[in-house]
Amino acid sequence: MKRIKDVPFFPFFLKRIKDVPFFAGERIDFLRDEIRRHNRLYYTENSPEISDGEYDDLYAELKKLEEENPSLVSADSPTQKVGGSALPSFKSVTHKTPMLSLENTYSGEDIKTWLERNRKLAGGRPMTFVVEPKIDGIGISLTYEKGKLALAATRGDGLKGDDVTENIKTLKSVPQKLTGDFPAYLEVRGEVYMSRSAFSALNGERSRGGEALFANPRNAAAGTMKLLDSSRAAKRNLDCFLYQAGVIDPPAKISTHGEMLEYFKTLGLRVNPDIRRFDSADGMLEFFEEFNLKRQSLDYDVDGMVI
Repeated sequence: MKRIKDVPFFPFFLKRIKDVPFFAGERIDFLRDEIRRHNRLYYTENSPEISDGEYDDLYAELKKLEEENPSLVSADSPTQKVGGSALPSFKSVTHKTPMLSLENTYSGEDIKTWLERNRKLAGGRPMTFVVEPKIDGIGISLTYEKGKLALAATRGDGLKGDDVTENIKTLKSVPQKLTGDFPAYLEVRGEVYMSRSAFSALNGERSRGGEALFANPRNAAAGTMKLLDSSRAAKRNLDCFLYQAGVIDPPAKISTHGEMLEYFKTLGLRVNPDIRRFDSADGMLEFFEEFNLKRQSLDYDVDGMVI
C-alpha cells in the first residue's frame, strides 16, 4: 500500500489516456486502412463499395480525430494529400533507367509488319500482345521504398526530370503505401492526367476569376505539375494510370507485360481498365476501331493506342 501511495500509478495511467486516447488511436488506424481500401477499390479495381457521401463521412471523421490528436498524425495518412508549404524550386532527378519515347505508326500494314518481325525474333513461337490506350498526359516515375512512396519525378528529357513528390502525394489515385507482397524497391512509370470533368471545373473557376483558360486537359495537367505550392495542385484533382516497371528489386516472378500489369493491381497501383490482349493483327485493328468510337465518352483524353 505504501508503494501505491508513493507512486500513484493509476492516476498517471488515466493521464496517459487523456493525453493520447487509445480508442482514438485505434479508430484512426481503422479509418486510414478503410479509406486506403476504398481508394484502391475505386481507382484500381473500379468496384466501389460505398457512395461518395459515405466516403466523405469516413474522411471527415479521420480528419477531425487527427485534428483533436495531432500527435497521432502521420505523413502517409490519407488526410495529408492536401498539399504542404510552397517549394522554392524543383530539384532535378536522374532516372535510374531512361524513360524512352514511343515509336509512332498510323498504318494497319505497318502494325502487321511489326508483329511479324517480333514473331520472327521470338523464333516463331506464339505471342500475345497487350494493347492499351495512350493517355494524353504527363509522363511520371514513382519510386516506392519498403512499400512507401519516396519519390515522384516527371519524365523531363527522358534522362532527368523534376522532383514533384509533394504534388503527386495529393492524387487520390496514387497510393502512398503499397498493399500485398511488395518489393523492397519499386520504380514504376505512368501518366498523370486531368480528367475532362476536372478540366471543365477548373476552367470554369478560372473564367469566373478572370484568369486565362487552359487550352486542353494536358496543358492543365502540365501546368499543375509545375506548381511549387502543392496545396494549389491538390485542388485540381489530377489522376494517374501506371503501365510500366522501371526497377523491381528484388525481381518479381513476372515474365510478360500482362503479368506485370496484374502484379501492379495486387500492389494497389492503378492501371487502365481498357487493356486487351491479342494474338493477331486483325483482332487488334478491330479493337482500335471499336475503341475509337468509345473514346469520346471517356472522362479522359486518349491520343493513340500502345502495343
